[in-house]
Amino acid sequence: MLKPKISLVKKKLISNTKSLSFLVALVWAIISFGCSSGKAPVFKAGKAIAINSEIKPDTHFINLIKPYKQKIDSVMSQVLGEAETEMPKIKAPETSLGNWMADVYLEETKTIYKQTQAAFVASGGIRAGVPKGNFCLGNAFEIMPFENELALMQLKGSMVHQLIKHHLENKNLNFSGITASKTGKDFSAFIDGKLVQPDSLYWVATSDYLANGGDNLGFLKNRIGYLPTNKKVRDAIVLNVKKLSQAQKKISAPKIDRIQLF
Repeated sequence: MLKPKISLVKKKLISNTKSLSFLVALVWAIISFGCSSGKAPVFKAGKAIAINSEIKPDTHFINLIKPYKQKIDSVMSQVLGEAETEMPKIKAPETSLGNWMADVYLEETKTIYKQTQAAFVASGGIRAGVPKGNFCLGNAFEIMPFENELALMQLKGSMVHQLIKHHLENKNLNFSGITASKTGKDFSAFIDGKLVQPDSLYWVATSDYLANGGDNLGFLKNRIGYLPTNKKVRDAIVLNVKKLSQAQKKISAPKIDRIQLF
């Protein structure tokens, strides 16, 4: 699966909640002392406690983490830009949210490797939508809570066709720079507006997770070349939104017309 991420909130709690760490250490010391002195701790049988509205909040713990939560909230609420309209996370063969993410992949990878021609994302890896109005740092973490990085692959045109066929079967990819339209019983694919040739080579951006075979894309391991970017997908989102804001532009929803096969 996707690379696990220790959230910023968790990092802060681990590094700053010294009193909580002390309590854990104290409990462990008591247990260890009991065992080392020949007096093993006694555990009594308990009963299952249902999790419902009758369980009262632990005010001690809430007060303990309150200053750290306030600090995290102030960081996550930083406004990076603005979205013209909402792009919700929905299940569909092609979505504005997915196309927007693919555009971010393409644009931000191009800043590192100018030869990048196209990009694709897996809709399942996008964990939240874009809200209308202010886009905050917290939104970027909600959309991409994982530590995945952008990666660049050199693919043969035949593998680009394989990607599109995979999408037709699974309805789980979104593309940028790649379009396709039906031609009889088959389809034609285009990159930069030019017909994809089976033996031609193309530079395509995606996440390192997908590039290494995630989401049943194992055939991508047969790529011709691979270049890491060392840029996290989440950071790419943040940079892209900031650049739009600096240019006095808003996040806009791309049209849903790139894979015209349905």
